[in-house]
Amino acid sequence: MKIFKNGTVVTGDGKTVLEKANVIEVDGLVADVNLYYDENIESYAEEVVDCSGKCVMPGMINHHQHGVTFGTMFASGCVNYGREFILDHLDRSLLQGNTTVLNVDGFATMDDVEETQKCHPIRIKTATTHAPDQLPRGRALRR
Repeated sequence: MKIFKNGTVVTGDGKTVLEKANVIEVDGLVADVNLYYDENIESYAEEVVDCSGKCVMPGMINHHQHGVTFGTMFASGCVNYGREFILDHLDRSLLQGNTTVLNVDGFATMDDVEETQKCHPIRIKTATTHAPDQLPRGRALRR
């Protein structure tokens, strides 16, 4: 169990903000959000984080992101901007509150996602509506 106490809690319903609230996490899931805190519960916690002056909120999902894997980019299969750019891009997303991004670059593979995921804590998912036979005849994917 982890306790995040005394924070400004944004619940994620689009309207509720709780001042000096507490979030109780059990096995990676939010078990309780409350305004009444019993200090005796701390003896059961693995970790207690004082969030005074901080905001506690659910992670955001960016459902349309380019350039977040080491694979090719866009529906055309362009060469990506390079490893350093991609990791910086993921860092910016994480600092903006995104905990998950959906890569919409057409030809990135699951192997590309897995390779990138090993290098960064943000969760990367991928999707495409393109298939190799949609490329113009004679055009090969560039890596």
